[in-house]
Amino acid sequence: MDFIKFLFTKTFFKNLLIAIIIAALIIVATLFGIKFYTQHGEKFPVPALKNLALDSAISVIEKNNLKYSIYDSVFINGMDGGIVIDYFPDSGSMVKNNRNIYLSITCFNAKMVEIPNLVDVSFRKAQGQLRNMGLEIGTISYEPSDAENTIRKLFIDSSEIYAGSLVPFGSSIDVVLGQNSQEQTHIPYLINMSIDSANMVLKNAYLNLGSVIFDQTIISSEDSANALIYKQKPEADLTTTIKLATTIDVWLTINQTKIQLDTIFSQISDSINSETE
Repeated sequence: MDFIKFLFTKTFFKNLLIAIIIAALIIVATLFGIKFYTQHGEKFPVPALKNLALDSAISVIEKNNLKYSIYDSVFINGMDGGIVIDYFPDSGSMVKNNRNIYLSITCFNAKMVEIPNLVDVSFRKAQGQLRNMGLEIGTISYEPSDAENTIRKLFIDSSEIYAGSLVPFGSSIDVVLGQNSQEQTHIPYLINMSIDSANMVLKNAYLNLGSVIFDQTIISSEDSANALIYKQKPEADLTTTIKLATTIDVWLTINQTKIQLDTIFSQISDSINSETE
């Protein structure tokens, strides 16, 4: 009976209230602590990482309380190693703290390509093989040989290379072709071509690209990529021929008014270039 009476006393209700308050404070503190340390339910955007150097990307990732893993490395010709080219989750994706960001970066070391045996192979066939391997034809030169227009020697940066040599992917390979006569070729028409298109036409004509001169309209790398040839030296001529391996100088612009398309040459340019192929 005394216990039942105690349940209705002020002392009991006072102690019960204190116990409830303490329990509530413990629960709130526990929930707050969990949220504070784990930030339960909160998400943050993935920062922009593309084209950053790996060290810079890691710094940004760590400042945002994220982790990273490198899942792939890719060789891209002309691009420095250790550059972020892709990542997952993408920039702007909402993720929790300590989420792993998977990075794809460029290789630090260039992919190496093994040179096949191209001696005595025709220039056309060798050119195709090298291109399929990610290599380009550089300068063409000639030496006396009964094997007309076949590969005699290969060079990279003035050093001779042989079958089995390893060279970086994307390299330009200089070739020495055989020549048993003073064979000549017509000068191809290059006006209104990009530098890449002109270089391909010249290689097909067994000629070399000489000086590349940009006018004052070329300011940025984007301008260079969009520039077209408005002048060449020597000029295209159906009646004049030049020795194989001769260099052709070109001038480029992005000013369309400078690109004066001669009516006669524009009509016969296809026939000139087709004769040199």
